Amino acid sequence: MPRTAVSITALFLNAQGEYGPFGEVIRATGPMAKANPFRFSTKYQDDETDLLYYGYRYYNASTGRWLNRDPLQEHGGVNVQCLIRNDPINAIDPKGLAGWLDLAIRLGWACGCWLMAHDEADKAEAWANATVGGPGAMDQNEGSPADMLTHCVGACEIAKKEGLCLIAGIDIRKRVQQRERDLNRGGDRMDYENNKIGFDIADAGLDCKQGCLQAFTEGRLWTVDRVPPGKAHPAGPPPKGTTLARP
Repeated sequence: MPRTAVSITALFLNAQGEYGPFGEVIRATGPMAKANPFRFSTKYQDDETDLLYYGYRYYNASTGRWLNRDPLQEHGGVNVQCLIRNDPINAIDPKGLAGWLDLAIRLGWACGCWLMAHDEADKAEAWANATVGGPGAMDQNEGSPADMLTHCVGACEIAKKEGLCLIAGIDIRKRVQQRERDLNRGGDRMDYENNKIGFDIADAGLDCKQGCLQAFTEGRLWTVDRVPPGKAHPAGPPPKGTTLARP
């Protein structure tokens, strides 16, 4: 990686530096080679310590490591002192905080995570409406059997695909549960508990729809109309007259 400084007026080479991929000096020639303190990746280099200053951390090119730990800790990678995951050829780190390529990849995974979660929730609602209600049954009646099954199945399917989110550093189960803001409110508490049942079904390796239907018919799903203010509790058997279509 040669870097060259040229005097336009004198038209002769003042300084030339060649660096390895991690910024280690291979060759530095010319009368101004030491006079210019801005060297590898345009960063200031201290002549006494040979450390490069990136704004937030100092970098030692001879070892390929930062002197300080990554402020993100392990969220930025298991090795908290390596330079952009040991891949300086394909990524850059302008301030000593994160590689742009790595950040772009993580953002891509994060977008994929949220799209997956919304898609699974929509599919779960459509299935639940077709199974125990009709079109729009969930929206029309909070606490309906379709509402109960939607949260159970949706949470289960999201949990089965949570690896996509973990790569992006997103705890999707926690984010799903954070949507149920007021656990003293019957509807939010019911949704929260039915999400948990869906997570358990996913962890047991069961089919989400069959597992949630079984929980529903056995009275293990939570319902809002049996929840006293501030005291949600498991539902009893499904309401009389509820018909279950085949999944």
